[in-house]
Amino acid sequence: FQVSFSTDSIVCHNTPFSVNGSPASFYVWTPNELFANPNAASTTAKIDRPTLITLTGRDEDGCISAFSRNIRLYPRADLRAGNDHVINFGDAVMLETFSTFPIVWDESAYLSCLNCNYPVADPPISTTFYANIESPDGCSVTDSVRIWVRGNIYVPNSFTPDGDGVNDIFKAVGLDIVQFEMEIFDRWGRLIFNCENINEGWNGSNLNSDYYAAPGLYPYRIVAREHKGELFELQGHVLLIR
Repeated sequence: FQVSFSTDSIVCHNTPFSVNGSPASFYVWTPNELFANPNAASTTAKIDRPTLITLTGRDEDGCISAFSRNIRLYPRADLRAGNDHVINFGDAVMLETFSTFPIVWDESAYLSCLNCNYPVADPPISTTFYANIESPDGCSVTDSVRIWVRGNIYVPNSFTPDGDGVNDIFKAVGLDIVQFEMEIFDRWGRLIFNCENINEGWNGSNLNSDYYAAPGLYPYRIVAREHKGELFELQGHVLLIR
């Protein structure tokens, strides 16, 4: 018997395409690593360069047959989504893309347009954006660009720890903060609160005590590092209101 298979002779770069073999009882596709199931009669394969693929088949009587075909690639369309950027919180940047074909971006609320080659990105947090094109041969190409947003910290200037559930805790709010420490002192410079978790805060009590501090101004010091490595050191005063 003579095994054979059908498939496209020209395919898209690194895009699954179908191969269908017959008429054997057992199948082996090679190179094995290119196939989703190298022992199925019908399966899919992906190639990133012109490749000779071979199907070896065996029938019920143990006879073996092989068939090979060289698979070529369509010319690959060029797409570059641009260089990664680092921006401050609240800033925007135009993406510096390159393509001779129209670009379509994956859905995102932080792009000024989705069907354009030069959108403006204004993400509030670090975000990866994906650009897509389709060549005249029907081949899809995708590239991505990462916008890094520098970590940012907001510190309120007052709080009211009166147990009403509103503004009872003094704490910092931050984006992309990977290291954090906050210290609060009384007016004589004695440490009355400290924490190393940005999600924790001061409820107005003294360190390791149930005694609550009196109304007034309290100095604080915050040291934090954002995800790109920049170090913050913030000093100020918070007004405790009862």
